[in-house]
Amino acid sequence: MIRIDSDTHFTPLDAFADLDPKYADQGPRLVELPSGRYRIDYPARAPFVPTHIKPLRVNGRPKSDFEIEPRLAAMAQDGFDMQVLIPNNAPFYYDVDAAMGANVSRAYNQAIARILKKYPNQFIGIAAVPLQDIKLAILEAEYAIKELGLHSVIMYQNVNGKDLDSEFLWPFYEAVEKMAVPLSVHGVDSGPLLGVERFSRFNLDVCLGFPFEVFTAISALVFSGVLNRFPALKFGYFEVGIGWIPWLLDRLDMAYDARPAARARTQRRPKDCFGNFYFSFGSEDSTLPDVVKRIGSSRLMIGSDYPHPDGTSPNTISMLRGRQGLTAEDIDNLLGGTAAEFFGLKQYF
Repeated sequence: MIRIDSDTHFTPLDAFADLDPKYADQGPRLVELPSGRYRIDYPARAPFVPTHIKPLRVNGRPKSDFEIEPRLAAMAQDGFDMQVLIPNNAPFYYDVDAAMGANVSRAYNQAIARILKKYPNQFIGIAAVPLQDIKLAILEAEYAIKELGLHSVIMYQNVNGKDLDSEFLWPFYEAVEKMAVPLSVHGVDSGPLLGVERFSRFNLDVCLGFPFEVFTAISALVFSGVLNRFPALKFGYFEVGIGWIPWLLDRLDMAYDARPAARARTQRRPKDCFGNFYFSFGSEDSTLPDVVKRIGSSRLMIGSDYPHPDGTSPNTISMLRGRQGLTAEDIDNLLGGTAAEFFGLKQYF
């Protein structure tokens, strides 16, 4: 049985090595600090980053965010065979010039491809694309998947404040569906978040902002008809927990029955749309057995949030195996079977 850590974060040290020299002044760069930590500076994005977030970035992140060797050791200690490499969000949001965004995405994707080649069958690569320009986004997605061999495409929970059902995204969805790869949806605290002006003083961007955005994204995708138009499209939601899934299902089904506007554009009940959705979870999630009973384990995949300090590494797998109320089949799905199916690793399912 393959064991896959579905939620880890990574920006390689050479992520921007292939950046066009014309973006040297305004594009992203890695800065090594006297502490030995690294910080990503991105002058072109600086005006768009929320004021309350900037102080949190000053001291940078540990080397394990940027180097492969520490995570290889962490994988072995935790017991994982593979890690999903989700790009740290700050360099890839959609508020900069589209050509620059495309070049930044290309440099990053090429760096990830080098890692996949050097360490075969140990990492799953997620491609960044410039969704502020759909034509450029499609070109980069096709290059990253078809030429570089990456496994999925990252989407943040909104595109410059626009919901994920927006029709300007539909050509992108069509291209991704044709490539038969999934979309990995993750939060971005350096960009716009629903309600952030009311809870930023407590630094609840991840705690509340990420789930609020996912509730909105799922609702928009369900009620807009996007899943009617692209029935094979798969969305994975990362770092938002899972305890809310039964609650949201009930709320959306209630809206479908009670609100004509909610069912005007869709041919499927909300509960019938959730087959298109996958979710990462942490092994400490107290609601896990109840959620498995409600929706099964074939849409859920374990993630450690490595190397973030609030993650579960190196105890992720041992914590999951110690949970009550899960069958052996559930454990197999949660530890890697679901992730293998989501990312199209046919040799493992």
